[in-house]
Amino acid sequence: MNKVLIIGAGVMGSALATHLWNKGQEVNLWGTQWDSGIIDDMKKTNRNAALDVTVADSINLYYEHQLEEAFKDVKLIIIAIIINLTSL
Repeated sequence: MNKVLIIGAGVMGSALATHLWNKGQEVNLWGTQWDSGIIDDMKKTNRNAALDVTVADSINLYYEHQLEEAFKDVKLIIIAIIINLTSL
């Protein structure tokens, strides 16, 4: 089984993580600086409230400052971040 890293823990990242985990992949889900609250909630409740889906507790969740750890032994990286350039 290959380990997949998904960059971005919002709705798109959580949906991808859940789908890949259901297909038997080991998943690391890393949150950006804007995803801290989402990661907190998923650690407490195993749910992404915005997506209204249960996130398996075996999906490895990482905060912004844990990027190096999230990359460990990863074979595939998926970027699941939406950037609104007009707000920068």
